[in-house]
Amino acid sequence: MIDGDLKIREFIYDKAQIIYGANGLWEHDRAPFNAWTEEITFVAAYGGSATPTWKLARLSANTSSNLVVSERTNTNDLVITLGPLQADPKPVLKKNPLTLVPEAMNQHNSRVAANAIAVSVSGQSH
Repeated sequence: MIDGDLKIREFIYDKAQIIYGANGLWEHDRAPFNAWTEEITFVAAYGGSATPTWKLARLSANTSSNLVVSERTNTNDLVITLGPLQADPKPVLKKNPLTLVPEAMNQHNSRVAANAIAVSVSGQSH
């Protein structure tokens, strides 16, 4: 079990306050920032070893080194992007899913691509 606070709620709340809490300093569509991206990385590392001890009548085995060693590292990422949504051209049909504006989608896609490159460089697998 994993127990922890990822601060996702605080991330969303803080960014909403930047847009809506300025008390009229700027209009909603003219805010200095319009998209935010947060990346959360989960790394799980676990392993084990076995060191048996043998003592036979005329033979004693080296017990100072491990016979079997196993290690595994698993990395997972969560990328959250907040930004304006595109206006739905057919709001009556409700068949089209909501999507981010192209600028925010580009920011999200570049973060995902950068993460894939970093993983491939470090040699870890997803």
